[in-house]
Amino acid sequence: MAFTTHNQSSPYVSPWTVRFRLKLLVWEYCWLLFCAWTPKPLNAWRLLWLRAFGARLSGVPFVHQRARIAMPWNLEMRHRACLGDRANAYSLGEICVEEDATVAQ
Repeated sequence: MAFTTHNQSSPYVSPWTVRFRLKLLVWEYCWLLFCAWTPKPLNAWRLLWLRAFGARLSGVPFVHQRARIAMPWNLEMRHRACLGDRANAYSLGEICVEEDATVAQ
């Protein structure tokens, strides 16, 4: 895996493009509007939204409605992996939750 560095011309300039920041904003709003309020049995609905934003999900992982995922396109979850209540997947880089693993607060 190759890591990239972002040069900043000023401490007040973001290293991320406006397009990237808009993508983050759309993701946050979609999660809040369509997923954060759903009950546990609607896990498939949350997985659908994660896949729509680029998460790589194999099998049937579980994502709690109060889990926080910064960038779903950097998230990979295998069968029966679990992001629990209030777990924070601060995925600035690649995150892979292996099969039968649980990430909790």
